[in-house]
Amino acid sequence: MLKLRRECPPEIRHDASGRIARSVLQHPWFAEASDIYAYADFDGEAETHALIERALREGKRVWLPKVHGEDMEFYPVSSMNSLSEGAFGILEPSAKDVSASENAAGKSLMLLPGVAFDKAGNRIGYGRGYYDRYLAGCPGISKIALAFEFQITDRIPAEHTDIKADLIITEKGVLQP
Repeated sequence: MLKLRRECPPEIRHDASGRIARSVLQHPWFAEASDIYAYADFDGEAETHALIERALREGKRVWLPKVHGEDMEFYPVSSMNSLSEGAFGILEPSAKDVSASENAAGKSLMLLPGVAFDKAGNRIGYGRGYYDRYLAGCPGISKIALAFEFQITDRIPAEHTDIKADLIITEKGVLQP
């Protein structure tokens, strides 16, 4: 799956990411959310820059992850320009601000990255469990996985500790597990 994603031509990936972003922006969960937990796209993932910028323009609080050893925490961002390269070469916010766990309030939406997803909402990430551990402490958060259609499969192995996506949005539409 990673190979397919990496080999997808940039112009096709950009076009598909635009369609995914439009679907997210039109979804009621985005409109209702005061807090958007996103990710800085990396290594051919569905692009999030436009979604993050739109959320900021709409006055939403935007949070991006930062890895601390075996843990991940979300920190506020005010601009994509404020990010710097962190763990695994992924852009991350500064840890100087208050983390999301110290400032949780309002209706929240998590935009999930992943390597592969199945039609039941299971996801395979990069194998370290950062999102599963983080989401275990956020039972009320709405979770939308962003994926390209080729990342969707009928079934993937899942553990009892894996946290499912509530919806999966691809360039072809919305999958509701």
